[in-house]
Formats: sequence, C-alpha cells, structure tokens
Amino acid sequence: MEENGSKGLSVAALIFGILGIVCCCIGFPFAIIGLILAIIALAKRKAGKGLAIAGLITSLITLIISAIVGISMIPVMPYFGEMGEFFQDPQAAITEYEEDGTYPAWIDHMIDDGVITEEDAEQVMNQMVQSLKNSGQVQ
Repeated sequence: MEENGSKGLSVAALIFGILGIVCCCIGFPFAIIGLILAIIALAKRKAGKGLAIAGLITSLITLIISAIVGISMIPVMPYFGEMGEFFQDPQAAITEYEEDGTYPAWIDHMIDDGVITEEDAEQVMNQMVQSLKNSGQVQ
C-alpha cells in the first residue's frame, strides 16, 4: 500500500514538472509543487524513484527557465505601463512610426535610458509592425 502512495507522489511530481515546462513563464507554481512532491517521494524511498527523479529534474528545469525569464525582464519592467498603453491602441502609434519615424513613448524612454540602441529600437518596431499586421490587429 505504501508503495502505491510513493508512486502516486512520483507520478504527480512528474506531471507538475512537465506542466511547469509547458506553461513556461507561468510554470513557477507548478515547478514548486512538483519539486516538493518529488522530494517527498524520494524521501519515502519506495516505488517510483525514477519518476520522482524525472519530476525533480523537470521541476528544476522550469525553475531555471523561470529565473532566466524573470531576470531578463528586470530591465524592461519600468516600461510595462507605457507598453500597455501602446497595445491598447497600436494602430495610432504604428501609423505615426510609419509616417514620420516617431517611436512610441516606451521605446523612446528605453533609448534615452540606454536600455536599447536606436538600431535595436528600429528593428523591434519593424518586427512589431509586421507581427501586428500579420495578425490583423493593425492595417
């Protein structure tokens, strides 16, 4: 009976670890749950040890990915509010960019603060314009 409980924990740990990877940026809570379940299953030293190890590994991978994504977002966090305003009405900003090369406020601020270069800003805007046009959100 105890073996089935440990194996169930191991399976659950693996499922949560996989969910964490699949959900990528929002997988952090799944990874924490998977990590806890894997540790409990491994501590019981019963059935499902391989599954528990797989759950532990997938949970750790998710935690590493989440940390990298979180750390990489730090430089742009101050601009999220302005980005939100842009995405509420991207057509106006894109029209202004295409007509006279004016960047949206958040990109201007990123250039002024040295977060990105003018060349990077142009590349980002061109990619966003193309992406939004392909998705039909702007014309």
